[in-house]
Amino acid sequence: MWVVIQSYKAVPPHIFQRQNLFLDLRVKKGQRMIDFDNWFANIVAASDLIASPDALGKAWVQGDKTITSAYDFSELAEQILGDLDLEEQTKRFSDELETRKALAAFSAFSRAFQNVDQITNGNPALRDPSTLLKSNEWISLREAARTIVDLPSAAPYRKASGPHLPPVQNE
Repeated sequence: MWVVIQSYKAVPPHIFQRQNLFLDLRVKKGQRMIDFDNWFANIVAASDLIASPDALGKAWVQGDKTITSAYDFSELAEQILGDLDLEEQTKRFSDELETRKALAAFSAFSRAFQNVDQITNGNPALRDPSTLLKSNEWISLREAARTIVDLPSAAPYRKASGPHLPPVQNE
C-alpha cells in the first residue's frame, strides 16, 4: 500500500513554506520515494537559501518568518537530511546527477551539511544562529551550496523557485 505524505515544496518566494501540495514522496514498507526532478528542485532551492548572504540571518537571527518555515538549523536539517534524505538520495540519483555534471557538487554539499549537523549537535554554542552563521563550517556549507546554485543544470530550477541570490551570469 502506498501512502502519500505531505512534504515541502519550493514555492516562490518562500523556500520550504508548507503548502497543500504534495511531492511525489511515498512511503512503502518504511522506504521513501521521491522523483528526481522534485528532489533536485528542492535541493537547489535549499542551496539557494543557504548560499544567500543574508536570508537565513534574517530568518533565524532577526526572526523574519516570511523567508522560510525552517525556523532554525535543526529544522532545516530535518528537512534536508530527513524529509529530502540528502545522503541516500544523492547515492540513489548518482547517475542522473552525473549526467547533469552535478554529482561532485551534491556529494560535497551532503558532506558539508552533515558536518554542520554534527558540530551543532556537539557544540551548544553553535546552536545560537548568530554564532553558527559565522562559523567556518557554515562558511564551507555556504560555499558548497553556492556550487550547486551555480551549476548550469540548476538554472531552470532557480528560475522556478524565485532565487534568493542574483541570477548566475553565464560566461
